[in-house]
Amino acid sequence: PPAGFDPDDGQVDDPTTLTPGDIDGGGATPGDPNDDHTGDPNDGPGEPVLVELDPPPASAILNGPEGEPDAIGPTSNEDDFTNKSTLGGPGVDPDPVAFTNTVQNGSTVEGDIQLVPDPASTNPADDTYLPPGTEVEIVLPDTSTYLFTLQPDGTWTPAGTNPTPFPILNDVPAGEERNYSVEVDLPNDSTADLEDYPVVINALLDVDDNGTFDDGNNRTIDRIYTGFLELDKTATVVQGDGPPVTGNTPAPGNQIVYTINYTNISETQTGAMTGNLLLTASNLQILEDGTEAICNPDSTGANASGLNNWAIDNLNEDGDGFFTTGIDTSHVIGFVDVVSGLDAGSTGNARFYDGVATCTGTTPNTFDFNAATDIPETSGSSTTTDITRYVFEVIGDIEPGETGSVEFRRRVN
Repeated sequence: PPAGFDPDDGQVDDPTTLTPGDIDGGGATPGDPNDDHTGDPNDGPGEPVLVELDPPPASAILNGPEGEPDAIGPTSNEDDFTNKSTLGGPGVDPDPVAFTNTVQNGSTVEGDIQLVPDPASTNPADDTYLPPGTEVEIVLPDTSTYLFTLQPDGTWTPAGTNPTPFPILNDVPAGEERNYSVEVDLPNDSTADLEDYPVVINALLDVDDNGTFDDGNNRTIDRIYTGFLELDKTATVVQGDGPPVTGNTPAPGNQIVYTINYTNISETQTGAMTGNLLLTASNLQILEDGTEAICNPDSTGANASGLNNWAIDNLNEDGDGFFTTGIDTSHVIGFVDVVSGLDAGSTGNARFYDGVATCTGTTPNTFDFNAATDIPETSGSSTTTDITRYVFEVIGDIEPGETGSVEFRRRVN
């Protein structure tokens, strides 16, 4: 600016400070002959005209689980989440899983909201791994549908039938919310059991109607678990009324303590987290069928199939040629524990059944205990006189991160 220029009022306060370099050296500007150019040249500087320019409105966008656009995740409102579950694992084609998210225009003016799936990691070693070929479908309130397919490089390819490259919610008033649907379809035979697969949806806002989305954006995670309740079983040999235990090899009279542990492995709600949708297991039922190996017997005793075999005669040690008599272990009365190891707030119950598994080829059919009649607690030496199947009921909610256990004993015959 020229010397003496005051930016607060737009005037050159002292014209004598101007130098030739401050003045346009061009010719005279002709006046309009119809204008009145009279005035007093000695009444001081002219009157400044000040025009205040409004800055563009600030962008503010919130994106979260259904009804919770301002949800807070483990670290911020950029990693809030909705967790759901489906069957997965090797050889399984998981069913598509539907989510509903809510986005809010948090600015002071109307704006357009664009929804974009974030690039994903396709490295199976990463915690955020998503298998290539995953399909994400976003459906707007007007039912317009947008399909994207994950590529091996982690980018998403939009389907050629999409109305526009990315879905846009047009003209969302200030402060208002909109729901949108997301369906995630994991590819066939590409998942592991008890894993999570996150899809990140990014929302962007254009508030100045210039067609360019502003710097503000917000993410939410739609996460699929391929099972979220983990079970594991341990076996410990104790003396019982047999000889002292050597190593973990049982002898007649020793007892085998079977402990079944359960854990809800899904994301927990901690610290300042709010508004996330969690996975809770309710009223768990655990079936233990000790006759499964009758469908794929192993006369060597190695039990290569890995099926439960503790309630049959595996090696025909009684010489009668039947798996159902002279069974290898018998139930120990009074040693079923469905109380002391449970998660907080749950209660337990045990139901007992006799009989043997039915088979489809070498595969045991799942025992339908709800269609069968349970028996009193008993102990015997055959599949008709002993308890061969246990159903443990954990009554209550198993919240994310909670763990518990149930226990039963078998005597080695």
